[in-house]
Amino acid sequence: MEKLESSKEQLRIIAVEEHYLTPAFLQGIGKEYAMVANPANGHPMAGQFSKIVEMSGDLGEKRIANMDDTGVDVQVLSMTSLGAEGLQGAEVIQLIPEDEISWCTNSANSYTISIEACHPKADGKFTDETYKSYVELCVDLCKRWGLDPEHGGLIRHYDVTKKVCPKWFVDHADAWDQFKKEVAIKIKQEYEIGWNHDSNSW
Repeated sequence: MEKLESSKEQLRIIAVEEHYLTPAFLQGIGKEYAMVANPANGHPMAGQFSKIVEMSGDLGEKRIANMDDTGVDVQVLSMTSLGAEGLQGAEVIQLIPEDEISWCTNSANSYTISIEACHPKADGKFTDETYKSYVELCVDLCKRWGLDPEHGGLIRHYDVTKKVCPKWFVDHADAWDQFKKEVAIKIKQEYEIGWNHDSNSW
């Protein structure tokens, strides 16, 4: 019994997917959220929303004090938005080195590089700028890692867990096939037909 109590004392409480808000979110697609939270606008939910904004926007002493009060040792902050609302469609930000594991799709984490992309509407369709960046990023990754985009080199979250993600490519299988084809075409365009020597081989 004494041994069991000792092991319990060593347990740590880790809270996963803890959310927070960024100024970019409140000024961008979250501006309606900010309007509701502003007491001056007279919304009946203003009190509740303003508290959420205050708590979620704090990454300092108040959040740590709240963790202490609730017995939480570590918080894993959600990376779904992370201020991406303030980025332009053509921008690509790398958050994790390619040789490290991103805990994104469970069983495929160890052999995939995860990509997240923003879309402005609920249907999941990307803007032209985001789509172009998506293609260029996948061309670069496939070239450097020796992947065939049309034969398993590119997969969706859906292909691993059946989660509807990326939504547009799940709801529109033809768009997914076209995307992979565009990546493959761009890769092939960089090589001349015939025997040529490049940095890798003939």
